[in-house]
Amino acid sequence: MVRGDQVEKLEFKSYLNQVFNYDLTWRQSINQSVLASHPGYLVEPLDEATRKKLNLVGRMAFRPLIGPQSPAWKSGVRPDRIIVTLGASAEDLTPHEFYFSYRIRVVVGGKFKLTILDNNGAKIIRPYSISILDLPPEAIQMMKDRQ
Repeated sequence: MVRGDQVEKLEFKSYLNQVFNYDLTWRQSINQSVLASHPGYLVEPLDEATRKKLNLVGRMAFRPLIGPQSPAWKSGVRPDRIIVTLGASAEDLTPHEFYFSYRIRVVVGGKFKLTILDNNGAKIIRPYSISILDLPPEAIQMMKDRQ
């Protein structure tokens, strides 16, 4: 927690007198917030065989896990297309870093730039972000299945 110019560490005691330390810095608050923006789909890293076939280097090459109920579907995000960049930067992100970077850059209802690869090559699309509270039912079910 930030008070003035000082960052304070808080400790919370449970009823069993166990101490749990929580990181309440702004980065963790955004990372774990249910009020942050969300792309409306989940991502998984592309397998090595497909990476080699497409000559993709680095970590960021994601297959979106998306259903037709997601608002991003209307903008061109599909499970057979590969996400290679978020925004104007060419940062090499892991899936976790992708979501975090997304949350700090894009407001709920705002448009964001994605570069995707499809059968015709690289293409830029601009889907709208949604609130994590508005995730479509299939995305929520996929998250539950992965736990």
